[in-house]
Amino acid sequence: MTDRGRVLRQLVENCFQDRHGPRSTVGFLMAYIEQVPEEEAEGALARIYESARTRAGGVAHIIKVMSREPAALEGSMMFYLKLMKSPNGLSAARREMLAAVVSNLNDCYY
Repeated sequence: MTDRGRVLRQLVENCFQDRHGPRSTVGFLMAYIEQVPEEEAEGALARIYESARTRAGGVAHIIKVMSREPAALEGSMMFYLKLMKSPNGLSAARREMLAAVVSNLNDCYY
């Protein structure tokens, strides 16, 4: 690694510190997005969390990751529900299968 590379890596590591998230298995820092805990949610976010608990028995991580922007979270959920849960040209089973395949291809564990 060049001197410049070492300096850049040190700068990145100094910026993230351990409080910003765990290291991955290959030693690089993983991204960390601060989330609003369920017990601290208020207003629209509290309603979204409650709806998620009612619908799925808990609040999914993807919802918590977007918790800092409740309006964007609501828009994302509306898009998801329209795409995945509304009648369209594909059966519900096929939509879920496609979502699982695409998630796998993207190394995202659906």
